[in-house]
Amino acid sequence: MIDLMCLFLNDDFVEIKSFVSNNYWKCDVEDNAYAIMRDSKDRIAMIHSSATQWEHCFRIEISLTQGFINLTGILSGTKSYGEERLVYGRRSEEEIGTQSIYI
Repeated sequence: MIDLMCLFLNDDFVEIKSFVSNNYWKCDVEDNAYAIMRDSKDRIAMIHSSATQWEHCFRIEISLTQGFINLTGILSGTKSYGEERLVYGRRSEEEIGTQSIYI
């Protein structure tokens, strides 16, 4: 996922802050992992991985200057991450907000 973020940014991260917790399952692996990263152009990305959510979830949200891209769901053998869906929107000059398009 981090490689994908670097690909979208066309840059590497130069500053990273991260936190992990093992408060719920108390195993040898973290329950939650969080990272906030900054690239050389001062753009910020964030990633969160959780073993404490009760439903499987896959979501990528990309916020851009003129709109956004949201990807949800993932094709897996269990089909537990939901149907794959792409939503994108462009900023509208006439109105506040964006116009969303669902694919």
